[in-house]
Amino acid sequence: MADNFDIQGIIKKVRVSINPELGIPADEQENPVNYRIIRLRKLVKETMTAQKALTAELSKIESNLLGLLEELNPDLELEDEKDLKAAADKAEAKTDKEAPKAEEPKEEDKKE
Repeated sequence: MADNFDIQGIIKKVRVSINPELGIPADEQENPVNYRIIRLRKLVKETMTAQKALTAELSKIESNLLGLLEELNPDLELEDEKDLKAAADKAEAKTDKEAPKAEEPKEEDKKE
């Protein structure tokens, strides 16, 4: 009876039932690596599509927020995207200047 007990098979079935993404279809058993690569490519494409949709929705939210802000505070001057990017670039350039640069080797170090 102990010879018929397949613990590895049971573990594999439990893993697949807990996380079906771990399973490989029967027709792909001979090429599991190819199956995984194709599956990952499909997941990447799905993620990219979802990201594009999310970006469009976030743009709509931003537009609505700006419209609401303009209605609440008509005298408020808002910086547009170009101004914000320029300010971010200036801040980045300032931090680049403040970053410690690698010291030049001293003359006595160069001789060695």
